[in-house]
Amino acid sequence: TNGLDRPARREVLAFLDRLSAEVSLIVASHRRDDFPAAVTHTAMVRNGTVAVSAGRPLERRPAHRTHPTRRTAPPPPDAPVLVRFGHADVYRGDNLVLRDVNWELRRGEHTAIRGANGAGKTTFAGLIAGTIAPATGAEVVRFGRAEPFDIWTLKEQIAHVSDDLQTAYDRGET
Repeated sequence: TNGLDRPARREVLAFLDRLSAEVSLIVASHRRDDFPAAVTHTAMVRNGTVAVSAGRPLERRPAHRTHPTRRTAPPPPDAPVLVRFGHADVYRGDNLVLRDVNWELRRGEHTAIRGANGAGKTTFAGLIAGTIAPATGAEVVRFGRAEPFDIWTLKEQIAHVSDDLQTAYDRGET
């Protein structure tokens, strides 16, 4: 929701809450009011590592809610795994940004990615979406299949929406 005013931010978060009934969400931010109510897990990125815990990171501020809070029940433990990483290291150029990532997303889970500026939230989101590849030796499974992945087929199943799109196009669209 970077670059959006307060009404637009509320509209986007309400849309994500409605969408959460149909798809698994992964939302990255460092602002406390940027997470939809549906979030079931938190992934904290700090010092190149990813620590996952069940539950919401922070409650959204009541003043920002325009719809009733709807919590999603946690998925059953045998819910299908959509994405799994084992021992994934991720480099951006020569810099090791994420190390030994062990993480999975099951159908029905919605994960909030938190961390300070520069912690690796965007890199982690790109790793999940397949637009950033881990170093050789990582175990990667997406939708029941191991690598290699065809990025265009993967994009039909994972949408990676980022404010980086704003900077990639210099047209002044409203």
